[in-house]
Amino acid sequence: MATIPFRKTWLAAGSVFAVASLGWGVFQVTGLIAYDKQEFHESLTATAAGPISTIDIDNDTGSVKIIGTDRSDVTINGEVVRGLTAPDHSERVVGTTLEIDATCFPVANFCSVDYDIQVPRDVNLKVRAAGGGIRVSNVTGTQDLASSGGGLRVEGAQRDLQLHTSGGGITAIALESGVVDASSSGGNVRLEFVDDPRHVDASSSGGGVTVVIPDDEATYDIQATSSDGSVSRDVRSDPDSNRTIRMHSSAGGVTVRYPDSP
Repeated sequence: MATIPFRKTWLAAGSVFAVASLGWGVFQVTGLIAYDKQEFHESLTATAAGPISTIDIDNDTGSVKIIGTDRSDVTINGEVVRGLTAPDHSERVVGTTLEIDATCFPVANFCSVDYDIQVPRDVNLKVRAAGGGIRVSNVTGTQDLASSGGGLRVEGAQRDLQLHTSGGGITAIALESGVVDASSSGGNVRLEFVDDPRHVDASSSGGGVTVVIPDDEATYDIQATSSDGSVSRDVRSDPDSNRTIRMHSSAGGVTVRYPDSP
């Protein structure tokens, strides 16, 4: 007899679950029916305050790709995907800063904005992406990049770099940057320099760490550690050098080497 209330409780809970599942299924199917993909294009130039010198992007719902060019304007190509709800996005110039924002309703399906942007080479970048990765090439200004939705890839940077991701690995090549701070909790970190850096701080809790430096007369004060892999540092080192390399991995090996080394 004591089991009847217990059975009623389970039946009620099962009914609630069934209704919720049915509602979610209807939501998904309706979103699929409403699915639409559109593109937009914008070109932005200097304002009375001067040419665009900084680009600040906060994209909660997609990827960001940026290419440095010899142009003086900024061209934006965007791809918008929507289901039941459309993403909100805005692109505006405030002073000499281009501000780009995109977001979606938290439980929206089929909702994203992916940006493909061409910029003057010497702009400074601050980019946050939560729905995809970030790719930057041929930009010579400072770069502060962070993603929780994908990896980071940088090519041809010349000034200071801040690279952080929890959604993938980090690959940065053809670097002339003097200062690089790179950390990942989602994959490997690989930094390849064509000019001698002054300070490198590279770490990963999601994979290994590799730093490749030019094979010249420069020496480095190197601290390389791993809690779950090997450490290889077959390069010229000097604890008194004013050039420093700090590396750590808790999920793989750590290597600092010259380009032709294995």
